[in-house]
Amino acid sequence: MNNTVRADRIEIAIENLNYEWSFVQLCKLIDYWYDGKSLYDAAELLKRNPDEVLILIVDFAKRRILPHRPYGVGPNARIWISPKMMKDKKNGVRQLFRESPVYIPFIENNFLWYDQEIHKFRALWDQGQSIIKIAKIFKREIEEVLFLVIDQGNKEMIQPRNGGLLGEDASENEKRRFQIIV
Repeated sequence: MNNTVRADRIEIAIENLNYEWSFVQLCKLIDYWYDGKSLYDAAELLKRNPDEVLILIVDFAKRRILPHRPYGVGPNARIWISPKMMKDKKNGVRQLFRESPVYIPFIENNFLWYDQEIHKFRALWDQGQSIIKIAKIFKREIEEVLFLVIDQGNKEMIQPRNGGLLGEDASENEKRRFQIIV
């Protein structure tokens, strides 16, 4: 039997963030999203790091709690929603608190990365690969790669690039698929 141990160092992507959210904070974010507030405005109003708010927005978009907006996380026009639909939406959010007094987005995901994987990720990023393709290469969820992008960008280990998260050569199918997530 081969009992080898990996010697790579392990890093946790964006480990310095507060992932815990209260029901009141979640409801406020929903209000801010429908009011058309930008990511940075919502973060300021919630007194949270913009990366923490971005993670929650991605989580809520994936759960279909927040709708797609034409300008994404930037300022947008107000989205009309009936008071009854808004109440139902917020009552639905209560279900996220069945097992815990706080909500932690993406708790089921893996944010541990071996040093070797991080170096390979940086090379793929510099080659212009989309985060969708990078996720396939690593056999990871797109969100796990997205959080590594945030982490590595904050550490200035990668730079913004043409085409953003999808790279320059993203297919139309990748663009449509990613639009659903964010």
